[in-house]
Amino acid sequence: MRISLRKTPLFCISSLFIFIISLINCQKQGPSSPSTEVIENKTTNHIVFLNSRTDRLKEWIISEKFISASKGGSIIVGDEVSGYSGIHIKPGDLSLDSMIKFGWDPNRYITELSPEGLKFNHPVRIMLSYRDADLRNILENRLKIWYHNELENLWEFTGGEVNEIERQVTGYIHHFSRYALGEDD
Repeated sequence: MRISLRKTPLFCISSLFIFIISLINCQKQGPSSPSTEVIENKTTNHIVFLNSRTDRLKEWIISEKFISASKGGSIIVGDEVSGYSGIHIKPGDLSLDSMIKFGWDPNRYITELSPEGLKFNHPVRIMLSYRDADLRNILENRLKIWYHNELENLWEFTGGEVNEIERQVTGYIHHFSRYALGEDD
């Protein structure tokens, strides 16, 4: 009888632990730190967005959590197949204590954070999983995070760094809205 490591509780716990540690270990200096300068938005109509290899989940995965402005906190959503996505808000990133909602559609790899329009005092680290994504016709190392500008009805480049081992893209956001993973072809 063969036992798959992916189905063992130890694997689940260790994967989640690694994800949480990577969220918390957000460094203030270094190559993955956010820039404080304003970056010109890049827009395009030729983004190839990700889709899941399987259509197993029909609904969004949603988590809601009260985050203290003085203490900060993390919100993580996902499952073992699709991977885990999350956001880490450090103390002082929020001006007011807030009820934060993190919605994630693992079939289309779209994330919606609310309350929409909430702006941060400092860029906030977000990690988006693409573990179960269909990567046919996608260059994995070119995946980036895109923000949906509803006023102009277009997607704007946000950036991000790809971790091909964990199958996650990490970036920094300045406000809550709708985000997606995609490649600018």
